[in-house]
Amino acid sequence: KGFILEALDAENEGIRTHAIKFIEVLVLCQSLHPNPPEDGSEVCINLIPSDHATLDASSLKAEGGVAFQSLVNFTTTQTITPMNLMTSIGSLTNVAKQRPNYLGPVVQVFESLHANLPPTLSKSQVSSVRKQLKLHATTLFKIASPFTARLAGLLSDLGATSSEIERIRPKTTKESTKRSSEDGDAEKQRSKKEKSTDCDSALIPLL
Repeated sequence: KGFILEALDAENEGIRTHAIKFIEVLVLCQSLHPNPPEDGSEVCINLIPSDHATLDASSLKAEGGVAFQSLVNFTTTQTITPMNLMTSIGSLTNVAKQRPNYLGPVVQVFESLHANLPPTLSKSQVSSVRKQLKLHATTLFKIASPFTARLAGLLSDLGATSSEIERIRPKTTKESTKRSSEDGDAEKQRSKKEKSTDCDSALIPLL
């Protein structure tokens, strides 16, 4: 693992790209899953029992955190290539989607990139990177979180209109509960109306 982490500094861009994707998987495997599947289909720290003979969950989790920080540092370097930058943005998004505890740092990285893209990028490359930032920020914005307001501001700065932002704004638990309640009331009213109609139909022959 240490050898591959060091590959972020490799001269070959393709090797660096593979290192980025490896770190993405490493961080996901060595972190806590908020809702681990009961069948153990996703590798995560949750699968390691506290009394495991050889694996120490806390050490593995800390190692995953170090790997994540390495990816963050690499993403925000001023010499990163456009290809590596867009790959890193995608990997950070995948991590944040599946591990909410990393969402805050990823949002901070996106804000930093928006304000300070590498000076080595051409005008067309800057445009492409900003499009990718907007795309991945939109993905994270759809997740209800304490960072919704910051992501909305970032999307606005990246060119999203107010109507676009409101259309994809995540519903809060309160709003979802209210909507479910309203849907339930509507269903009850519809059911009562149908029963009333059935009763009226049954009485017609008797008149």
